[in-house]
Amino acid sequence: AIAAHRSFSFSPSPSSRSAPEAAAMPSRSATTGLAVVLGCFGACALLRASTPGRLNPGLAFLTAPGGAASGRASPADVPPGLAVSQRLRHGSDATSSARFSAGAPLVGLLAAGLLVGAARGASSRVSCQVGKPPFGLQRVVGTGELTDMTEEEEEAFIKERKENLSKLMPMSEDEFDDEIDELTWEWMHVFAANKAKNGKLDTVDKPRKARVKRRIALRNREFFQTLRLFRPISLKYTQALEKIYLEGNYDIEDRTMKFNPSWFAHNEKIAGFTYEDWANETGGLKYDGWQSFALGDLVEGEVVVLNERGAFVEIGDKSWAFLPTENCSLAPIAHPDEVLSVGDKITAEVIDLNSESKVDGEMVARQKVLSLTKMQSEVAWDEIDSVLRVEEGTSNIFEVLVKQMRPWGAIVQTERGLEGWIPNAQLADKAGDSGIVGQQIEVELMRADRTKADTRPIRPSDFALTFSYANAATKKIASSLEEGQVVSATVKELTAVTVSVEIMGCRCTIRKIDISGSAKGFDIADVFELGEEIKVYVISVLEKTGAIRLSTRALEFKKGAILTQKKEVFERAEETAKKYLKAESEVKTKFEKALDFGDTVKPKKSGGIDIESIDD
Repeated sequence: AIAAHRSFSFSPSPSSRSAPEAAAMPSRSATTGLAVVLGCFGACALLRASTPGRLNPGLAFLTAPGGAASGRASPADVPPGLAVSQRLRHGSDATSSARFSAGAPLVGLLAAGLLVGAARGASSRVSCQVGKPPFGLQRVVGTGELTDMTEEEEEAFIKERKENLSKLMPMSEDEFDDEIDELTWEWMHVFAANKAKNGKLDTVDKPRKARVKRRIALRNREFFQTLRLFRPISLKYTQALEKIYLEGNYDIEDRTMKFNPSWFAHNEKIAGFTYEDWANETGGLKYDGWQSFALGDLVEGEVVVLNERGAFVEIGDKSWAFLPTENCSLAPIAHPDEVLSVGDKITAEVIDLNSESKVDGEMVARQKVLSLTKMQSEVAWDEIDSVLRVEEGTSNIFEVLVKQMRPWGAIVQTERGLEGWIPNAQLADKAGDSGIVGQQIEVELMRADRTKADTRPIRPSDFALTFSYANAATKKIASSLEEGQVVSATVKELTAVTVSVEIMGCRCTIRKIDISGSAKGFDIADVFELGEEIKVYVISVLEKTGAIRLSTRALEFKKGAILTQKKEVFERAEETAKKYLKAESEVKTKFEKALDFGDTVKPKKSGGIDIESIDD
């Protein structure tokens, strides 16, 4: 019991322990208590193992072999008519007691060993001296030994500090008395009224306590005038300071408090700056030039630490500001080191002023939380606005990441981190294709609404950006096509008035009027089949808009040939295309001349070029 008491009483205080040590202390104390209990039990067992059962008949079964010493009957002597519980109680005690008595000395020795170990552990903790890290731990802040100063050095130190600090924080004798008077009024009226044991307000004790505090301040006037320069709020706690001081310097004849310059010099040594430096930095504790942060402020800082949770930024506050990983970039990232590095100078927005500190060891501290995403969103939207204004050097083609496929289209994200969507009608052959999720694709910006920039999109209409994959793909193909060119295509979709074909991985549409020049009506489904390989003629290409006009009518060597002689049309496609291009060029030349001279050119009733009338 003494060993357990010492382990609790003399263990280092929580304030002097590190986190691992403090976490380990409950388990050590519990182990010590368990060892004491087992030790007591083992001592009893050891005592009874070596003593015939005379001291306590209730424990005689521990040492009485066969039940003789306990006075109980052996199994053979138990009458058969007894209940089962009685038979067990009378008959089984003999065998179990014999077994237990054989092991009792071992149990006792083991428990006694645990008791001795607990006592030694407690004594080792008692022997921990002040100044030595307990349990082999190291201090977080190495304070070292107190600064040793002679009386002359102490006098010179306090004289220099008082002169310089008094210039920065002046206070006359009258101002000091006024401060005491204001504090006396506060002690008497502002403090919450204490209640006496009978439940009445203690109206007599309050003035008395206030007078005690006042007398302490006036009796130690010079002490508090000096201490005020180092500890500005010390005047509020005169009685508490006197109690602390008298604990180690009690003299019934002299209750005057004295100043210890060595202690303050040591504080300066640890901090790395002087009290004068602090007073200068704070403007004589007026804090006029200090920066105060508000929500939405843009602050400049330096990245000092990176981990998986985010980045810690030095912004000139008492604690590092925290930049969470999700606030480091609009684009998805797994670790802040993908966009930041230690030492980077950044400008961020303050989004929280009183968040729980994420700095290890700052259990009760608060810190500012920063964000880069809003600023990045502003920059990204400025770029979108430039594209919409068609400024020089901008392009409406963006590379986006496909994040999700929905029944109505695809959700995508730009390189800047802005989210948008692509309707199914603009996905071309990629509509409903979940295989493109996670891939980068090129799209064209169709619409942008900055008023929805802060809206969390749920429906397609909530997205601020609308893109087109089909337009971007056709623009890319248009740059590689020329008028009069014959290209291979695959039929992908048939409707009553159009046929959709795929060229170089991109879908294009051929109108019914460009399929055949036949005067007779026809159904497109009767001409082509899904998946059929055909040839088409490039009538026109607008690279700027990506508009491509294709035709099979231009490949007909005679009107309606595609309806009856489709195979031959495609076999002679290149030859017919050359004739059509030549005839088309001649028609264009006539129109240009007519426009120059103001003449009119009557088009043919057929509305097209008659290939049959062109000479070989």
